[in-house]
Amino acid sequence: MNIELEKFSMMREIMNANPEQLIKLKEIFSSIFEKEEESDFWEELSPKSQARIEESEKQIAKGEGIPHEAVMAKYRKKYTR
Repeated sequence: MNIELEKFSMMREIMNANPEQLIKLKEIFSSIFEKEEESDFWEELSPKSQARIEESEKQIAKGEGIPHEAVMAKYRKKYTR
């Protein structure tokens, strides 16, 4: 499927639609985009990414992480002139 050709075809149909069809299309587009805005980013992550984040949270809770400030200080010292 050529996505650009599909877009062009859809746009041509929209341009030729009558007012009633345009109102229906607007409702459909609105409902599609509203659902995307309501989605939770967590659900969009792969199971592998979710597992990695959860493991990182456990490590931080155990005090195994390095504070952001310490990492930044190390690399500022190393890479600034």
